[in-house]
Amino acid sequence: MKQCFDEMFNNYTETDGNGWGINWRSSHYRRMKDAISIMRPVLQKQQLQVLEVGCATGDMTELILNCITDLKIYDALDISEKAISICKKKNLDKRCRWFVGYIANLQMDETYNIIICCDVIYYLPAYQQKKCMNDFYNILNHQGRLFFCVPYDKKEVERIIKYKGNFIIESERTEHLWLWCKIESGLFKCYKMVRSTKIRGIIRGIIENHVAMEFFTWINRNIISNKHSHMFILLKKE
Repeated sequence: MKQCFDEMFNNYTETDGNGWGINWRSSHYRRMKDAISIMRPVLQKQQLQVLEVGCATGDMTELILNCITDLKIYDALDISEKAISICKKKNLDKRCRWFVGYIANLQMDETYNIIICCDVIYYLPAYQQKKCMNDFYNILNHQGRLFFCVPYDKKEVERIIKYKGNFIIESERTEHLWLWCKIESGLFKCYKMVRSTKIRGIIRGIIENHVAMEFFTWINRNIISNKHSHMFILLKKE
């Protein structure tokens, strides 16, 4: 797994970002903004201590930092050394601490008010997911929160619910980006294959177009509402 992600981040550029295009694809931006809207009440607490697991190249980290009013520490971890080196170069905040580490073997010295885990845990087999949930629980403060964003797959969602243990579900929401993600993914594949600068520019313009994204999201929500792209789950430690 580590080698796969290192290869993904080795091709990082400021223009295209990482191999997923997280820093410019409209679906990613929308998903990150919606995730933050769910976490916002927690992010505005005083002397906040945050752990982000699977921070990649720090694109969501930057958005989260902009919403925090009183930050004490922000620890961010990723399995890829290349991703962490990119994060460090961004100089996002002096209270950020960057760690190379594996989610299934967390070794953190702090306890946290919130742990953020977006698009990561489903890479692990079931037995490691259960261990992660226990590890997260142990390093959260009393009434701390654990936030997940996972692709909307019934098995993945049910697994998180099954392994939640002593966590209480505080909030859950589905994302209606399924249709746009299908369109965007096809365009993104073309973008990576095409050599013509002009054609790449046209394709990228469509992918970045938030009006198009909102239009297809509206269709998804109102006409094919049973199709979901992602699930947001906010858990609370008692």
